[in-house]
Amino acid sequence: MRASVFAFTCGTRVLRVVTAALAVALAPAIAGAQFSGLFNTGVDGSNVKLALGATDSHYRVVENALSQAFVVNNGAYVQDATSGYIWQQADGNPGNVTRTFRTTFTLATGFNPLTAMLSGQWSTDNTGLNIMLNGIASGSASAGFGSFTAFSITNGFVVGLNTLDFVVNDAGAPGGLDVRGLSGTASRIGTPTTVPEPSTVVLLTAGLAGLAVASSRRKRRA
Repeated sequence: MRASVFAFTCGTRVLRVVTAALAVALAPAIAGAQFSGLFNTGVDGSNVKLALGATDSHYRVVENALSQAFVVNNGAYVQDATSGYIWQQADGNPGNVTRTFRTTFTLATGFNPLTAMLSGQWSTDNTGLNIMLNGIASGSASAGFGSFTAFSITNGFVVGLNTLDFVVNDAGAPGGLDVRGLSGTASRIGTPTTVPEPSTVVLLTAGLAGLAVASSRRKRRA
């Protein structure tokens, strides 16, 4: 009986140590980030889709003195309930132009901009030429307005206010830009950014397996 109790006590201690080590090892991989002010196109401050012709307060037209954009529609556009197409005017004009739509967001203090990543999807009428973060080109392009193209940005972030520009070329009115699924992640400053080595995970797993065997033997003896 004493041996069983001793085995159980030791097993419990091993479990605590292994669990704590595993948590530390995996922490960098699951560290979260805090972005604020990220909004899809064509939604209000509560992320509710705006009506056609409504003003989108989150995006501004760079070439039109940073005026606010408007929600537009074309029967050929692929759409869902989480976002809407926007353009300089509610009727989709002007056409045959290149327009840059700007939005801003904040990376909270305490998070490492070198670990930040922003992702989403965009659809454009006609061609999405590039996405710029704080003036740095990401090289992203869209496949037009018949589908959404995924993008990911991993550099150019700063702590505090960030500027995100979507550059779209229209080949004839109406023009349109739809951005959806915007999300960002980053690690806290001081948090290791490397994923635990496979050998570390193997050792931790072996420790848990050994604990399970010891527990099984203790039950059989009891």
